[in-house]
Amino acid sequence: IGASRNYMLALDLSSGEYFRWANSDDLFAPEGLARCVEVLDREPSVVLAYPKTKFIDERGNIISEYEDEMHIQSPRASERFAQVIEKLGYVNIIYGLMRANILRQTGLLRNFPGGDIPLVAELVLYGKFHEIPEFLFFRRLHPTASSSYKDDVSLTQEFFDPSTKGKISLRQWRHLWTHARSVMRAPLGIAEKIRLWLFILRMGVWKRNLLARELIGAVRHIARRLQMKASKLFAGSRN
Repeated sequence: IGASRNYMLALDLSSGEYFRWANSDDLFAPEGLARCVEVLDREPSVVLAYPKTKFIDERGNIISEYEDEMHIQSPRASERFAQVIEKLGYVNIIYGLMRANILRQTGLLRNFPGGDIPLVAELVLYGKFHEIPEFLFFRRLHPTASSSYKDDVSLTQEFFDPSTKGKISLRQWRHLWTHARSVMRAPLGIAEKIRLWLFILRMGVWKRNLLARELIGAVRHIARRLQMKASKLFAGSRN
């Protein structure tokens, strides 16, 4: 059913006050969950708590430490959103502990490449992120991990949603549109929403070259498909 629907099924089947996704190839220290629960119990303004990350290989050997820098504590949602967009690299924070009721108010995990990025950015509109200053999460990097996929097409078809095989990705455009919809949905005042929309507009300007390349690629993809269909129709008419 693809990763996105599988992740959503796990959430649908859950009933706890707090929730976290746990991939089968990663490791979480025994005390990691307790540390996160302590933070969420103590600080109602925090919507997600997560420990620091170490990368491990397929045998469990430590490769390196990773600085997520996702201790996002600003009282203003627009500032928190900007910090997430500017600092987010490997999206290890998606495996932190979240308030389930807040998570369910978002657009959840989307079925396109990098669909976890808009979710993390949307979560921070609802509250703060807290980083546990201990290395308690161990993310496994190996050839079949989703982070090892090199292009949008294989990511979409083989990992996120097999039903989208052959469809155009438009990753950057989808991310911008999803961010804008997240702001619309968030329980924020109009002034704060305007600040967020202006920031998203600036993101589009920063990424204008990527956005243009995606549109050109989409046009070429459509042209190839039309050409193939025309060739088949022509061959059929000759027969």
